[in-house]
Amino acid sequence: MDSGDSIDHHMPPWPALVPLARVVASAGETSQLFYFDSAPEGRDGKHSIMLIHGLGDEADSFRHLFPLLAPEYRLIALDLPGFGRSLTNKPTTLAGCAGAVRTVAAHAGSSRLILVGSSLGAAIAQLVASEAPELAAGLVLIDGGMPVRSKPSGALLAMALPLIGEGRYRAYRRDHGAALRSLYPYYADFAALSQADRDFLATRVVARVESEGQLRAYFSLLRDTILRAGKLEKRFLAALAEAGRPRAIVWGEADLVMPLEAGRELARLSGSDVQLQVTAGAGHLPHQEKAEAIARVIRNVSAACQTT
Repeated sequence: MDSGDSIDHHMPPWPALVPLARVVASAGETSQLFYFDSAPEGRDGKHSIMLIHGLGDEADSFRHLFPLLAPEYRLIALDLPGFGRSLTNKPTTLAGCAGAVRTVAAHAGSSRLILVGSSLGAAIAQLVASEAPELAAGLVLIDGGMPVRSKPSGALLAMALPLIGEGRYRAYRRDHGAALRSLYPYYADFAALSQADRDFLATRVVARVESEGQLRAYFSLLRDTILRAGKLEKRFLAALAEAGRPRAIVWGEADLVMPLEAGRELARLSGSDVQLQVTAGAGHLPHQEKAEAIARVIRNVSAACQTT
């Protein structure tokens, strides 16, 4: 555990989320899981919504969904192990991330969840749904999910190489401007974000690249995903094909990180009752650029859950 990665001083939350911060100790004193919880007492008659971020991100990624959905639903968003304010001495893996989701759900007292995953968080949501089907009431995949039939990009494979990837990551510590520019491909139009968003993301990306703990988590999870994705394919497919579980797949129209074709393939694997929903004017993180559109998708899945 990095002594500098504390809840009080490392990565302050988006201001409006500060009152919602929670921490649960896990695996003795070796790790802690940080999460936001909009309503510890829950919401009668509604499923809780678990928001799961992607690789190199954190729970604040969903900051714009909280004001839209918290008045109606209980929202829970965690930092996955090693990311943001969640600390661990263990390698970060897909299985460990799925376990962290279940740990936070248990700590929050939520026995039924709509699992909403962004990017790699979508695959983690699938794993949770396949391993604990009784927990997963519904499933929303945002610009991510497994299996992916296309080969990883050359840039991604280069980042996965030992030493080479870490060297590129650490280079951002010498050029914080380059670190910020590395975020641009994740948005349809980074400059169109609010000034508050741009300032927050500029501070956040610097804190992220300066953290050795997050560096370790990033490469551990990246490499584990590349090595294990094929072995876990049956579990991913089981979550997609569960016809009795309301599901939605939504994609940013201008996603440069994960092509729309991947979303179309996931929709096809999910069955005829699932259509790909494309969000205009959004990149890889539509819940940040077009939060209203993603909130509508989540409301529709929740409504379907009430009738199943």
